[in-house]
Amino acid sequence: MPPRTVAEFSAHGLRAWLSCGSCGGVQVAPLDVLDATFGPDFDLVGNHREVNRQLYCPACGESRPTVLLEKPATGEQGAEPARWYG
Repeated sequence: MPPRTVAEFSAHGLRAWLSCGSCGGVQVAPLDVLDATFGPDFDLVGNHREVNRQLYCPACGESRPTVLLEKPATGEQGAEPARWYG
């Protein structure tokens, strides 16, 4: 089963990215911040909209940046490097 929770994302080395429509910045959301905000068993994939509502852009402070959740690699040769849940 693919990783879904904050703890599983951390264990698999996956990242959550914040993309801001106001300043155009794209930054990694530290998993320890997600853990402190939502808890280790929080389902990032199933509750994607809740994650979006709770976070702010770290660069400009704008609320509700777009949250992009990295999918695990499939091991296919020539696969796109960036894949996202959501």
